[in-house]
Amino acid sequence: SYTVMSGSMEPRIHTGDVVGEERIVPAQMRSGDIVTFQDPDEKGRMITHRVRSVRERAGVYSVVTKGDANNTVERGTIAADGQLGRVRYRVAHVGHLLVFTRGPFGIMSLVVLPALLLGAMGMHAYTRNFSRQDSV
Repeated sequence: SYTVMSGSMEPRIHTGDVVGEERIVPAQMRSGDIVTFQDPDEKGRMITHRVRSVRERAGVYSVVTKGDANNTVERGTIAADGQLGRVRYRVAHVGHLLVFTRGPFGIMSLVVLPALLLGAMGMHAYTRNFSRQDSV
């Protein structure tokens, strides 16, 4: 699954949505599929766009994709044994939370704050029980 970080697929997929995918080989790709693939211009960046056309020639697939909200298309190639992801579902807006939890404030809010809260609750219960025993 991936968190979508741009609005290029709106209104179908929004910024901050999480998309779940299945791995496919290029021969399984069809026009109209929404696929995720490696950005040829920026290593480590993934792109999720709709397939406009796909053609196979000598074991190499020529693919044209376009974000639904974009004005331009992307053209690329992928080897027959290459892999990409086909979007199967989306979960709206959950990606904002996932991105937040990966940062220092997110880690602190998920680990440190609950630990402090549990500690404070334990101290409160301990002092309450201790003061009851004194009054008996």
